[in-house]
Amino acid sequence: MPLPLSALAGSPFETYLWPGVILFTVLGLGPLIAARLVWTRHRLASLAAFVVGAARVGSFVRGVGVAYGARTRNLRSHNPKPEPLLCAWIVAL
Repeated sequence: MPLPLSALAGSPFETYLWPGVILFTVLGLGPLIAARLVWTRHRLASLAAFVVGAARVGSFVRGVGVAYGARTRNLRSHNPKPEPLLCAWIVAL
């Protein structure tokens, strides 16, 4: 799915290379490392599992928030109430 580079406007990235590397490391290798720690009953296993789970939930909530925000961007000026998904994202942090 080709994404335009204009979607990165306002971010510290110029291409999708480093966001992809970060996502692969955190959401790709992170669960494998956490699973290995749990399998070996390492003392940091529960912390690793929690961090990976929080990262995955945060990524999901952020993705839904971005999709929801893109759909309702024009309605924000008419609705002074805070966005419910934005509140959920802040709570997830």
